[in-house]
Amino acid sequence: MKICMINEFYWPDIVGGTETYLRNVSEALVKKNDVFIICNSSNNKFSKEFLNNVRIYRIPTDNFYPAIHNSRKPMILKPFWYLRSLKSNKSNLIVQKILDIEKPDIVHTHNLFSLSKYIFKGIKELNIPLIYELHDCYLLCPTTSLNYFWGRICHSSSPICRLRKYLNRTIIGNMPDFVIAPSQAIIDRHKENGFFKTIKTRQIFLGIELPNQKIDKNYETIDILYVGSLSKHKGPQTLIKAFHSIKNPIFRLHIVGDGKERTNLENLARGDNRIRFYGYISEGIEKFYSQANIVVVPSLCFEAFGMVIIEAFAYDTPVIGSRVGGIPELIKDGKTGLLFKPGNTIDLSKKLMDLNQSKLDFFVRNVRNDKKKYSMKLHLNELLNLYRDLII
Repeated sequence: MKICMINEFYWPDIVGGTETYLRNVSEALVKKNDVFIICNSSNNKFSKEFLNNVRIYRIPTDNFYPAIHNSRKPMILKPFWYLRSLKSNKSNLIVQKILDIEKPDIVHTHNLFSLSKYIFKGIKELNIPLIYELHDCYLLCPTTSLNYFWGRICHSSSPICRLRKYLNRTIIGNMPDFVIAPSQAIIDRHKENGFFKTIKTRQIFLGIELPNQKIDKNYETIDILYVGSLSKHKGPQTLIKAFHSIKNPIFRLHIVGDGKERTNLENLARGDNRIRFYGYISEGIEKFYSQANIVVVPSLCFEAFGMVIIEAFAYDTPVIGSRVGGIPELIKDGKTGLLFKPGNTIDLSKKLMDLNQSKLDFFVRNVRNDKKKYSMKLHLNELLNLYRDLII
């Protein structure tokens, strides 16, 4: 089967978890299929290359600057950049040309923030089955996570956001043949906002490679782990404040990640030598998951899935997570971990203080039984079965 994946970026250009997932799934699929990627070029020049048997077309876009630099640009430029991406047809024409040459059996699109939304129209004109995978709420919110730029949860839409949703609905229309997402919550949120009313949808858990060995846990210290961006909407400040309430000296907090809030968070943690910051870890993160007794995902924003959760489960580590977005679909409250109210430091600190070896051992046993449904093998089987159904 010849499969085309289209995403805003591809490794080594990484903006978030989507790029990591896309690389993993593409390199797994290419073992028995022909897989090629179409993505943005970081220098706005066309190139074709190979990476672990996956062909990669990096294409230029007709905009003010390459998409990879968007997060570092002033906020005032971003609305104009977005409008320019709507108008531009350059990337669509390049994509059509590549597809016409490659003639894939199926096209699987992911994040298309900076690629022309008219790509959908171009794909349909070539009569190729089209799957659109939701990884976040970009179609609904410019922050992608239904939160204000300064971190607070957004509970309503401004006139500008409503206009933006209308434009996205109009452009996408009913062109995808099928829409998939890693959680039912994100599908439901889009349908509530008028998207995909007549399109078939399906929730498919993301997959990862699961270690074969059982991970033995040590309880001389209770090691709490946070992995992710050090940004307000991810909630690390909630975790540090909750941790301050724990006076037991055997508790430790390990924070892996980097971001704009790192200095503020280090100041917040100052004076508590049980808290340690490690920065961004590109290799060896499995060591942290293996040694942790509990992982905390304290997001304030609407998480579509929570890759950190299944990564923790892979290494037999239970998770405490915010009751928001797709997180409750992954954590079985009281069995594979615990859920708490987003941003509620009292609720989180109480759940942390109640942890003990007996409770953690119970969680670990349940995690070992539950994690099989997040295997990459199962994920690939679901994708391939869907591809075959659409091709037929």
